[in-house]
Amino acid sequence: MRNSIFLLLAFLLGMSFVSTAQTNSLSKRVDLGVHGGTQGFGINGAYSFSNKLGVRLSTSLASFARSDVRTWSGNEYNLSMNSNSGNAFMQAEYRPFNDTDNQSPFLQKLAVTAGAAYFYKLKGTASGVPTKDYQMGDLTINKEDIGSINATAKYKPLAPYAGLALRQMKIQSKLSLNIDMGIHYLSAPEVTLTGDKLLSGNEANQTILENNLKGYRWLPVLQLGLSYHL
Repeated sequence: MRNSIFLLLAFLLGMSFVSTAQTNSLSKRVDLGVHGGTQGFGINGAYSFSNKLGVRLSTSLASFARSDVRTWSGNEYNLSMNSNSGNAFMQAEYRPFNDTDNQSPFLQKLAVTAGAAYFYKLKGTASGVPTKDYQMGDLTINKEDIGSINATAKYKPLAPYAGLALRQMKIQSKLSLNIDMGIHYLSAPEVTLTGDKLLSGNEANQTILENNLKGYRWLPVLQLGLSYHL
């Protein structure tokens, strides 16, 4: 993990020196781009009012799935987890050091960003089914008769955002690399818990699960993008 962090920092520092030309001649400009990262994949557009101040609009879609085997009370369950998200995102960008040719190239490209995302889709689901029959003393219960348990977590759509970015690291005359690092603050999730067959009645644990998840409200963002200067 530590080596990965060092490699990432070395990459960021290296890319910040790809090009220093025209940093202070940006003035007003429009860029269109694509991006990918922890928010999934999407498109974006940016407008720079000046060398220091700009605004960016973007939209992203993501879908993740994972399966695992978990054990509760000595019983194994196949656990399937899925998450789907989609957002429209607006952020203001301020490049505080982009004002002199004598400034560090890294600092010239550094931007402080803040804004908010509207998540028109943000939901996580999980379902568990037993992997084998349940033994209770001399009594064997077939796994097909045990049933399944399902949980859903939904979030409210608005989420503020704050972060840092490296902007307009030139690859070619009009093509640049952008990097975003930041975090969204989500609402506390609304949780639904249901079960069937012998696992019915687990709805009583819904409040407990909701309380356990309400602390997981920080959604980190790490995103790479390519932009084209119009």
